[in-house]
Amino acid sequence: MTITVDWDTDDPTIVLYEFSQHWTLEEFYLAMEATARLLAKSTQPLSGFIIRDTSTIQPPPSSMSAFRKALTTGKPPMVFVSANKLAQVMIKSIVQTYPNVRPVYFADSLEDARQQIHTHNQQEQT
Repeated sequence: MTITVDWDTDDPTIVLYEFSQHWTLEEFYLAMEATARLLAKSTQPLSGFIIRDTSTIQPPPSSMSAFRKALTTGKPPMVFVSANKLAQVMIKSIVQTYPNVRPVYFADSLEDARQQIHTHNQQEQT
């Protein structure tokens, strides 16, 4: 599978998605189902999501609706690491268009992504 879903090894309250190669919408929806199973087994609160896109190809056709669903379902922040330019434009368009989008950030590294999630959650608690 070209999309993996698991707990982040450095912070087990963060779900880490790894996208690579030529992923499909079917694989995207399977990853969403895997996330639901992962969260159902968790005994800790969810801090956020990191999406690491190591692919250099463009998202598949019709992925805008899949991105919208992911961004408008739930409250924990989502940080995109190394997202390609088209994906960034699509994500930013969704954030600007839909009022009920979860917090979305972009980062250059996993460390930066983890820090953004922790900073966001600290600000939410105050």
